[in-house]
Amino acid sequence: MSKISFFTIIYLVFLFFSCDNKDCCDYPDVFREPTTSQELMGTWLLYESGYSPGGGYITNPVNADPPQTIQLKPENEFSSTMQGLTSYNYYFILQDTFMNASVLSLYKTLPSNIPEYPDTLGLNYTVGRNESEDLILYFRFCIEGCHMAFRKID
Repeated sequence: MSKISFFTIIYLVFLFFSCDNKDCCDYPDVFREPTTSQELMGTWLLYESGYSPGGGYITNPVNADPPQTIQLKPENEFSSTMQGLTSYNYYFILQDTFMNASVLSLYKTLPSNIPEYPDTLGLNYTVGRNESEDLILYFRFCIEGCHMAFRKID
């Protein structure tokens, strides 16, 4: 066995055993079951954001003043007071069959055809729910986890 492959194997073994759930791989506990639009309708208040800088998972509370909300309404209408989301007016709950997850897909204009899968035309978040039935939106394809957590207020 060459020195390079020996050191590579040692490094990989060290990396595997050094990563425990508390240090580098800790994501918020959520249920990844498919979610329906009906379940999510209402007004949701942002109370937490989370991210990983590469080591550990950091969650920060979000100040409730001014309130940052998203609202999922009948007829797939969407509104928000959150910076970056105010121009989105429509939503769909889609299924990512590859990841076996529900996706909140936001659109500025109503698509001419109802999308079957998440696409690049919309702004997409993977949907999760925690034990308190809060809404957890994950930034799609954020490698080490990034989320926004919301409590239902209406």
